[in-house]
Amino acid sequence: MSDLNEFLRGRGVPEDSISIMEEQKIDSAVIALMDDAALANYIPSYGDRIAIFNFCKSKQPLSQRKQGLLQKLREKMQNRKEGPKENTSHADTRTRQTKKQKTSRNVEIGWIHHDGKITKQRF
Repeated sequence: MSDLNEFLRGRGVPEDSISIMEEQKIDSAVIALMDDAALANYIPSYGDRIAIFNFCKSKQPLSQRKQGLLQKLREKMQNRKEGPKENTSHADTRTRQTKKQKTSRNVEIGWIHHDGKITKQRF
């Protein structure tokens, strides 16, 4: 008996659902790849699905989790590199250049003055 089946029985998931998952060979590794809508076909309760996702994530070896995070980071970096090239126009580059050339800032300081009866805002 696997840890996942014990966990599901402990959560009170119906035996029918557990047996269908065993027949379909859905284990912790597969659940880690599934989305909520796909798992909803097997486990009807939303709380059980969240608990199962958390259980499967905790059972995944740390090195695999780190590799998954690194892969997601690489994909995000790749998307950022590809994104500006597709959407870049001549007008966009001019506005970026003017923003970079601006070297001064205006700072306004204000306070609320209260002298007992009258409250005034000062700049």
